[in-house]
Amino acid sequence: MKAQYTITAADNPVPGDVQSFIDIDSTNLSLGSSGTSQMWNYSTVVINGNPLVTSTFVPMSSVPNNFAFPGGTIGLDLGGGGYGVLSNTSAKFEYLGYAETTLSNCWMYSDPFKPYSLPFTYGSTSPDNYLLIQPTNTTVGTFTTTGDGTGTLVLPTATVSNVLKLRYLQYESDTTSTGSILNFTITMDQWRASVSKFPLLEVQTSTMVVTTGTNVSVTYNKNGRIYSTYYPLGISSIENSSEFKVFPNPVTNGELFISNIPLSERMTIEIYNVLGQTVKTILPGSQNNSEPKKINVSDLAKGIYYLRINAKETAKTQMIIIE
Repeated sequence: MKAQYTITAADNPVPGDVQSFIDIDSTNLSLGSSGTSQMWNYSTVVINGNPLVTSTFVPMSSVPNNFAFPGGTIGLDLGGGGYGVLSNTSAKFEYLGYAETTLSNCWMYSDPFKPYSLPFTYGSTSPDNYLLIQPTNTTVGTFTTTGDGTGTLVLPTATVSNVLKLRYLQYESDTTSTGSILNFTITMDQWRASVSKFPLLEVQTSTMVVTTGTNVSVTYNKNGRIYSTYYPLGISSIENSSEFKVFPNPVTNGELFISNIPLSERMTIEIYNVLGQTVKTILPGSQNNSEPKKINVSDLAKGIYYLRINAKETAKTQMIIIE
């Protein structure tokens, strides 16, 4: 019997780690059950068509205006010149704020936002208060994380055992400079396992109540994300390669084609699931580079995959979606 998975400081990101996720549709999406020996079946969730979102962790020396975050230990490059700033230690995982090249665009929590203390496992509870004061609004909130489930997680492309489910309960109030008050109630489940530093799946429900004078409006939302990681599962690069093309993508009829395949006697084509597990290996053999290579993927479940071509000393990878 395996020991229950515990999040420790060894799961803290380090510079060079890459975090990526893709959004899933609210169809067939719900919060997970609590307790031990659960079976969470999300095999029928649907990708909503948004692109893969990828962010890279960088040293604090790469974060602009890092002097404004004296407790920062690592940054998250969000693209477009923006960086999340974190403080990761053996005892906690904490968000300090957001940095840009222009100092006036940076913001810092007066009281940092801590998702959980470390170590964290089933039965653990981590409460936190946070405060953010900006020129246009003030945000106050409470955040409580509980390790409330263990079991097996079924994703569209993989089944993972010995999974820990975290439940986040968040209450937040934003007061804007115009006098409007936004109150948020958010419940989020996050599934974690030893196969990745990052979550495998997130499902979130939220209610927003906006009060402006005597007018009150209520908005309900439900969304989710499937995460993938290039650490430590061996998929070293995900990119839109100009050296080969995969079509159609998404795959809708169980067949995909690859054009402009590099010619090499040592070439292989591999398909990985979101956990970095090889689900199909193809040895093309003699190949006419002027003709697209057809690959049958009808035996693979619907979901996100990565197709990698290994040729000589190089490897190129593209994300594919099977519908």
